[in-house]
Amino acid sequence: MNFSYLSLDQFKSSGVAHIPKADHDTRLRQLLEHVSQEVDRHTRRHFYSVTQTRYLSGTGAARLLLPDDLISVTTLKEDADRDGIYEVTWAATDYELWPYDAAPAGGLALARPYRALEVNRRSNGTQDVFLRGQRQYELAGQWGYCHCTEDTGAVINEGAEFSSTDTTLTVANGSNIEVGHTLLIDSEQLYVQGRVTEDGSDLTVARGVHSTTAATHANGSAISRLVYPGPIVEATLMQAARLWTRRVAGYAREIGFTVTGQMQPVTGLDDDVKQMLQTYMVPSL
Repeated sequence: MNFSYLSLDQFKSSGVAHIPKADHDTRLRQLLEHVSQEVDRHTRRHFYSVTQTRYLSGTGAARLLLPDDLISVTTLKEDADRDGIYEVTWAATDYELWPYDAAPAGGLALARPYRALEVNRRSNGTQDVFLRGQRQYELAGQWGYCHCTEDTGAVINEGAEFSSTDTTLTVANGSNIEVGHTLLIDSEQLYVQGRVTEDGSDLTVARGVHSTTAATHANGSAISRLVYPGPIVEATLMQAARLWTRRVAGYAREIGFTVTGQMQPVTGLDDDVKQMLQTYMVPSL
């Protein structure tokens, strides 16, 4: 899985790990990726957006709980006669997204995902319930805690189209793009794995990450990047910095009383990191 909630430059800065050289860049990037995945496992959700189709079982009720955080719906289809073909497409006016005040694409200050669908009682459509049945619904959309972006100020500078198979991205004004960033060009997400040139004008990227499709992009296309809630970034930074420091002791971390010899290794995220993530744990519905 290619993603990190923290850029390599953020981690190496003088206020954090203070690593001026590039000797360990690949190892550090992999550490940040590992800790980011640990954050997801602990919270039981992910904070990047994935474009996927999911299949849901109906319960015969007017509310359909979702198995994952939802950002937006592309299509919602129903298998009305249970033949494995989703021939009935629900109109956007046939359902409501819940919580009503969620805004997963409305900026980090407002970011909160949808967790359920409800039949819209005000609709003029024919839908009045989510039919009971296994794998009854097909929902194509964007999944995750939020989809928030900011403009990097950079543009593609290939001198021609950037092809769907090219893994070296040349940019103009790329000073705000760092290793570990997930970029957004049109609808494709690209993960920055390294710099080919020191000034960052040539970048090594993984294409079509988070279930997006690698595509050809016009020269001069604007480049945005995904951004994440502050506590998620800070938790990743704290845990990664501590693990990097602990490497000199074989990553040992123990609790107990040395005088009695009763020592117990501690695994996973640190307790204060877990506390920082507490408000982001998947809620019970």
